[in-house]
Amino acid sequence: MPSAPALALALILLATSAPGQALARPAAAAARMTACETSLAQPGRYLVADGSMKALKGASRMQIRFELQSRTPDRPAWHTLVAPGFGIWNSADPSVRRYVYEKRVQALAAPADYRMVVQFRWLEGSRQVAQRRRVTRVCRQPDLRPDLVPRKLAVKGSGARRYVVGLANSGASNSGPFSVVLVVNGTPLPPAAVPGLESGGTTKIDFPGPRCAPGSNLVARVDAGGRVDERDEGGNELVRPCPA
Repeated sequence: MPSAPALALALILLATSAPGQALARPAAAAARMTACETSLAQPGRYLVADGSMKALKGASRMQIRFELQSRTPDRPAWHTLVAPGFGIWNSADPSVRRYVYEKRVQALAAPADYRMVVQFRWLEGSRQVAQRRRVTRVCRQPDLRPDLVPRKLAVKGSGARRYVVGLANSGASNSGPFSVVLVVNGTPLPPAAVPGLESGGTTKIDFPGPRCAPGSNLVARVDAGGRVDERDEGGNELVRPCPA
């Protein structure tokens, strides 16, 4: 199974007791995703989940075990992550009538979905009296980085020409400053500086330049200097044939 070295884990154990007799069957157990925080920066992404169970008549010990599961665009099927504190049984004190155990997972990778699979068991000595399995709701962690994309490349005028590059930020956050370069006849024109582009925003950049040679290609490159950390670095170039 894959490991999860990037995950910083904080575990909190909450055990509560209540007066009264142990509960009769069926065994009561629940698992919840109580918090799911998204962030542009990885340290700010975290989830909190808990499992709770009640004492069962005929069982003197309660245990809870957590599995952290993930799915990503590269691995769309749910799979279990190996991380410290997961995959082990956590035991309640014998006097506890209601047992609650909470897990907090920080520095989640994105884009990815996460969930907890929680196992519960009631024991009497070495004998298992009952067992339950619960799955929390999904914690979705989208990639919130900007994504700069050249969308259009138009040619205007005759002789000395004007080239217009249309671009957009299809990402979920605003971008910082970046540059746009247009290559005509194999030669880059002076770069155009853009102070930034808001999420979902579009803009157009004009480049005065020489007439492109028939049969050659025009190449527009967005964030040519690589200053912006983008969701997809592979979509920054647009190539169009020179119009006749």
